Amino acid sequence: MARTLGKSAPQVFWRISLPLAAPGLVQGALLAFARATGEFGATSLVAGNIPGVTETLALGIYARIIANRDGQAWVLTAVAFALAYLAVFAGELWLRKHRPEVRYR
Repeated sequence: MARTLGKSAPQVFWRISLPLAAPGLVQGALLAFARATGEFGATSLVAGNIPGVTETLALGIYARIIANRDGQAWVLTAVAFALAYLAVFAGELWLRKHRPEVRYR
């Protein structure tokens, strides 16, 4: 509607879309942070942090940062990012395929 009233795409994004999405974005960021913290602590306490045996991606990144091997930590971070992106992409494809078709009369 704002576009039909003469607002540009950036104005629509900054003044309408982002304020409407802000609560969801903040809650999503908080949930992601809590989930990441929980995974890190539970894995290190229950399974231990035995390099090469019980090491998860998060523990691997942490261990490499502590060992001052930042290059390896960045590689693992890129792997984590790629896995997250692929998971979201695959989920979106699945949802589009299985979404019920909406028909207008």
